[in-house]
Amino acid sequence: MTSHGFRASANSLLNESAKWNPDAIEVERLRMGADEVRRAYHRAHYWEERVRMQQ
Repeated sequence: MTSHGFRASANSLLNESAKWNPDAIEVERLRMGADEVRRAYHRAHYWEERVRMQQ
């Protein structure tokens, strides 16, 4: 299992569960983006849902 494989599996399972907003899943899954400055200041997007997802 690689980190990419784990992330792909988690992405599939979270989306298939239909329990989470797909945008919240995407925001949580992203670690590196083209616009790091913008992302750094938008950490709160879907924050509460992302916390519940990680629990």
